[in-house]
Amino acid sequence: SCYRANIPIFLWGPPAIGKTARVKELAKNLKVPIITLVISQMDAVDLAGAPIPLPGERKLKWMLPAWFPDDMDMEGILLLDDLGQAPELNQAVTMELLWARQLHGNILPLNLRMIVTSNRPEDRAGVAGVITTVSTRTAHLDVNPPTSDEWIQNFAIKNNIHPHIISFINFRPSLLFKFAPNSPNPAQPTPRGWDLASRLYAVRPLVSSVQSCVGIG
Repeated sequence: SCYRANIPIFLWGPPAIGKTARVKELAKNLKVPIITLVISQMDAVDLAGAPIPLPGERKLKWMLPAWFPDDMDMEGILLLDDLGQAPELNQAVTMELLWARQLHGNILPLNLRMIVTSNRPEDRAGVAGVITTVSTRTAHLDVNPPTSDEWIQNFAIKNNIHPHIISFINFRPSLLFKFAPNSPNPAQPTPRGWDLASRLYAVRPLVSSVQSCVGIG
């Protein structure tokens, strides 16, 4: 509904469950391009552009960043990824995008939908918080980890996850996602972890290869 109404959607969820992958899969299913901005890894100038002097005048104008679309008829998705981990300066740049659908007076294409993703503060993933002037400009949805059947059908088979990994998740579906933010173990069972485990197991088919990616269960 938010997508059809062209309302920015803010997706919240724990780490490594495939939030970004789901947005990219949506773009693929809709057959539209996606512009991905990892807000936490960008400099404010990369995100907002930079002021340049006008020749012969004592004025500045904003040069648009490279990601800004040139085609006003473009239909697609603008993904503002990992916004919660971004510094407040970067978050503030998105305010104008999310509400006015413009940047320094330059209008975004009408059919460019905006989706925001972030982990939650309780995940201990570096999210200090999202400024309220950003959070009040979007609809908010919680993203849950996929079920084992969803993960196998929608991700594992399509991405050539090792058959032994798929068989194990079929046998122990509760271990697809068993994330504990306060756990001292750096490796924990998550969809992303099982993806890594599959790749490592393919070249080194040992239990220790799997354990190094998802821990000991």
